[in-house]
Amino acid sequence: MCPTQIAAPSSSAGEPSATDAAASSAGARWLCPALTQAGLVRRCAGRVELGLFATKAYLAAHAAPTSLAGLVPDHALIGADRSRAIIDALAAAGLATTPRDYAFRSDSDIAKLAAVRAGLGIGVCQLPLSRRPVPLVRVLPALTFHLDVWVVMHEDLRAVRRVRLVFEHVVAQLGAYATQARETRPVAAKTRPPGARRRPSPG
Repeated sequence: MCPTQIAAPSSSAGEPSATDAAASSAGARWLCPALTQAGLVRRCAGRVELGLFATKAYLAAHAAPTSLAGLVPDHALIGADRSRAIIDALAAAGLATTPRDYAFRSDSDIAKLAAVRAGLGIGVCQLPLSRRPVPLVRVLPALTFHLDVWVVMHEDLRAVRRVRLVFEHVVAQLGAYATQARETRPVAAKTRPPGARRRPSPG
């Protein structure tokens, strides 16, 4: 999966100019978000939802916040070191933070995810990644971020069948991942009043 780059709540990620996919001769790659370089074929595979998460153990020791204002200074936040993506996203949602408000900072998405799973604090995570291997608890579920997932390859490789098949397969699989990322909320089962009898099925 591509690195976690988040935008303002409920908006798609911006378009970078620094990533140079043309330097790679590997063929198809999955990148986030879309590249603006010429000579590339790109397709958006879907949109992944992200949110704030923590472990059950962390929330057992620290009462879950009920509002954005409750995140600082009452909780240990996990964020980036030099990137302002999370700071800007929270600011767009209405919470101003500074690097000093984050107990753990790293520009590695893997390190930030590992810190959340280790129970060090509250951090941003993609919904599918929050379910395994360490089930995480969503904090402030009304706060959502979105990540557009793009698959990119060199346009001169479109005619190469094996590369085109890999491209189509990756688009399909990341599309399925993005669909899986849509959170489904459990629906409480309806209960019958005491003493009520089950209505017999017709026939």
